[in-house]
Amino acid sequence: MSTTRNNAGNSNDSRTSGGEIGHGSKPPYLTTNPVTLGVIHDLQKDKLVDNLDKLSFTLTDYGMTINGQSQPEEVFQQYKTKYLKHPKDHIRFSQHLSASGSRPRAASRQPI
Repeated sequence: MSTTRNNAGNSNDSRTSGGEIGHGSKPPYLTTNPVTLGVIHDLQKDKLVDNLDKLSFTLTDYGMTINGQSQPEEVFQQYKTKYLKHPKDHIRFSQHLSASGSRPRAASRQPI
């Protein structure tokens, strides 16, 4: 007998089956990494970002920046607790889409 985890009842998660947030077609960002998608979703939910066309963030054991701006300790600790499982884990994401359809830069989560 197999068990399937169903998140359909989670009203806090507005991602569609393709991993995109609030969109029925292509995602507004190029990543399939579930951790990175989770961070992006939470950044939007917490109203820390509103433009996915130009988005970058770094989360390390020492701090968090969003679009080049250091985040307050409270925000950093919230994301660190949720997303970093080991002291050397870090998450980096950067994408800069233009009207001409430039592709985003790669996203990564890199345990060391």
